[in-house]
Amino acid sequence: MARLADSSYGVCQSCGFEIAEERIEALPFTRVCRDCQQDREREAKSQRNYDSEDRGYRKVGSTDGDEEKHVSAIDLYRGA
Repeated sequence: MARLADSSYGVCQSCGFEIAEERIEALPFTRVCRDCQQDREREAKSQRNYDSEDRGYRKVGSTDGDEEKHVSAIDLYRGA
């Protein structure tokens, strides 16, 4: 209601341009235009990709000091 009162409803909070009527009809609570929303999603996706690159993988249940033990699929099947 505050955005209606100060005439900011329908104006993108990111770029300041008018939000398309179709977008407001579909998402009356939106605060950003389609282009700015796409930019935000693209940035979030690239951030997730960056964050996942610096994660290392290690064997489950192992610590840095453990010696690595190789177990074949047959040994796993036999319960070794």
